[in-house]
Amino acid sequence: MTQNKTKKLFEVGGYSVLWSPTFFPTFVLLWMTLNLVMMLFSDATYGQITVFGLGAVLIHYFAELLHNVGHAIAARSTGYPMSGIRLWYAFIGSLYPKDEPELSSRIHVTRALGGPILSLILALAMWGVLQVIPYANEIWQWWLRFFFWDNLLILGLGAFLPLGFTDGSTILREWRNWKN
Repeated sequence: MTQNKTKKLFEVGGYSVLWSPTFFPTFVLLWMTLNLVMMLFSDATYGQITVFGLGAVLIHYFAELLHNVGHAIAARSTGYPMSGIRLWYAFIGSLYPKDEPELSSRIHVTRALGGPILSLILALAMWGVLQVIPYANEIWQWWLRFFFWDNLLILGLGAFLPLGFTDGSTILREWRNWKN
């Protein structure tokens, strides 16, 4: 994806919110995939499945947004804050100013760790919630569990995988270049 295909949606709190044309088709594909998972693993009606799938996609993007809040908090603590976020494919990516000076590996790693740390905290908090609340209905059970597993496996632990676009890639690259 080239940068010129990314469009600015709006600005909030000093952060630009951009989106890529890949976002909406991926949103629909993710919705259909989650509907299929619900069909395979529950006896819910088609209406419940459709509501679950849409809710789960929205929960995923909300969790992605919170993951990026973790990056924003960490980045602000370094003195080199984020400039915005970009919605692309099934992810929300952190954006940093193009005119940043060359930063130390310590700053890059600190900013990269902010998202996964917050996602793991959210997963732990949701695990606690799942232990104590009575479930209202099956869809709510699935949504709460989805939020837990999404934060734990995708946005928490999964973020450490060095896949080229993940926090783990940044951490691995900067660890190799570590300067005190």
